[in-house]
Amino acid sequence: MSRKIRNSKPKTRASRRSTPKPTSDAKRRHPAGNQVKTTANNDYAVLERINDGIVIFDREMNYAFVNKRGGELLGRQPGELIGKNYWQEYPEAKGTPFANAYLQALETQQPIAFEDYYAPWDRWFENRIYPSRDGMVIFFTEITERKRAERLLKAELQVLEKISSGSPLAEILATIVLNIEALSRETLASILLLDPDGIRIRYGAAPHLPGDYNRAIEGALIGPQAGSCGTAMYHRKPVIVADIETDPLWDNYRELARQHGLRACWSTPVMSSDGTVLASFAMYYREPRSPAREDLTLIERATHLAQIAIERKRAEEQVAQQLQRISALHAIDKAIASNMELHRTLNSILEHVVIQLGVDAAAAWLVNSASNRLELAAKHGFRGGGIPHLSLKPGEDYAGQAVHERHLVSIPNLKEAERPLNQAYLANGEEFVAYFGVPLIAKGEVNGVLEVFRRAPFAPPADWLEFLATLAGQVAIAIDSAQLLAGLERSNFNLTLAYETTIEGWSRALDLRDKETEGHTQRVTETTLRLARAAGMAEDELAHVRRGALLHDIGKMGVPDHILLKPGKLTDEEWEHIRQHPVFAYELLSPIEFLQGALAIPYCHHEKWDGTGYPRGLKGEEIPLAARLFAVVDVWDALRSDRPYRQAWPEDEVFEHIRTLAGTHLDPAAVELFLKVMNRAG
Repeated sequence: MSRKIRNSKPKTRASRRSTPKPTSDAKRRHPAGNQVKTTANNDYAVLERINDGIVIFDREMNYAFVNKRGGELLGRQPGELIGKNYWQEYPEAKGTPFANAYLQALETQQPIAFEDYYAPWDRWFENRIYPSRDGMVIFFTEITERKRAERLLKAELQVLEKISSGSPLAEILATIVLNIEALSRETLASILLLDPDGIRIRYGAAPHLPGDYNRAIEGALIGPQAGSCGTAMYHRKPVIVADIETDPLWDNYRELARQHGLRACWSTPVMSSDGTVLASFAMYYREPRSPAREDLTLIERATHLAQIAIERKRAEEQVAQQLQRISALHAIDKAIASNMELHRTLNSILEHVVIQLGVDAAAAWLVNSASNRLELAAKHGFRGGGIPHLSLKPGEDYAGQAVHERHLVSIPNLKEAERPLNQAYLANGEEFVAYFGVPLIAKGEVNGVLEVFRRAPFAPPADWLEFLATLAGQVAIAIDSAQLLAGLERSNFNLTLAYETTIEGWSRALDLRDKETEGHTQRVTETTLRLARAAGMAEDELAHVRRGALLHDIGKMGVPDHILLKPGKLTDEEWEHIRQHPVFAYELLSPIEFLQGALAIPYCHHEKWDGTGYPRGLKGEEIPLAARLFAVVDVWDALRSDRPYRQAWPEDEVFEHIRTLAGTHLDPAAVELFLKVMNRAG
């Protein structure tokens, strides 16, 4: 701005030319004078209507003009600043990026636009500086909220990257906490997990809370007066304690908080998508304090991120647990099929029962048909000599009750039970607190009882009880197999059917997750089996081909939904993640002995005959035959099926395209066989 600044308001060029000062008569004769004054006033009125703060300085950095918005941002009335010197009014500004920019603009006479953090006020501003020989004009506005949102978004992306990359839950939760602390000054943040028992607190992440404090609350019970976090999880709603010293919720923990200088704590429960409590997120302060609007935003985002992280990890754990359980069932099946002596078979099964159910001990009882009494047949996990070889009548004790009533006897806490556990179980300091007994039923007949014990209260989830029933079925099968060898073949068939049903369930789940390929798995499985039979594969190989085809895209379980289901074009990084799904499939399935023979298709179906495929770049006959056959069928089904982004190809074009891929992407012999099987040869 080139106008000279004087008396708070710059003169217009017209006013500088108007010398000497006109008289009233002159003004009447020359109405331009009135017009100039009116124009100047209009200029200032316009400046007052601008939403930016506006300041005009002279060369010595004295305030010549401040609009109303500028005064609000500076925390002063505009009239208070006019004629005052910037350096005297705001001495704390010296050395800041803002002051340096003002001096630079005056020196270089070049406009400067920038945004930066003003530490003395803990705020962000955007400045546009327009210098002149007489001073400078500055337009400025506060952008603290925008910067806070940008930093919050960056923090969220960092957390989501860790989630998608499979980082440990403890690391992800610590990242959430540290980012919140960086965004909110003087905050000590924490995430506490709710134990699977639903009543105890477990450490999640609180890197800057005192270690002694974290250790003191580890394992604490949630309840209606359990501090902020325990109460929030108990009532399933936020708990804001602005002053720990006076709030009754902290009566039981006030001295602990006082020892570590904690004066305020706001806690919000982290809820799962189905409404169960997963954890709590808390913000602590060393002075009494209530949350501001921006604090509530941080709490909302932190709890949402914690929910995503915990649910994702628990889903992964559930998948891994299901795979382990299937593997255990297969191992039990092998123990049964090996036709070992019954006592050895039961001991082997009980070992799996204790490990897979996470219990402390297990016992198997058999019905002696001659005496019509229950007799202890095997036990695992007991201290010392364990329980003696008892004999019970049907209906006697909890084991007899399970036989008599033919259903599960569940006692999550024996201290609250109507009658105590048999004293024989309490010998050698067993200290059992939870008990579950399942009748062993085979062919409609009760032939025993499976008992499991825990040394702590335990309210089991539904899937745990279902697996207990499954294991009880396995024990019943083992007993029945030992007693009736003729039933072994049927039992093995049922087990295999259970495995196949589970695999088909996984396959359907994958189709449901990826709507674009719904029904694809069943079609390619059936057609690949036709092709494999035509290739001369044996029946046992065909079973592996079927399982591999059903599970060909199981690795996509490792691909985050925001990539797999993305409606738009994928980035190179996202494509690279998609291309890893065969590796994910191998890592998921290879530990399962039952599926060792089925790995070829899930691991290799994206390899290409010319070596340009992935994940390993196999070439020619390095690619397993099953994968080569499947690759042809996969292309065929994909092209002949509708997709949201294109219609299905006509059949003739599909087969012609497959012919063109022979020798590059596809095995020429496999293509020839496929065309023959599909009656398209020649």
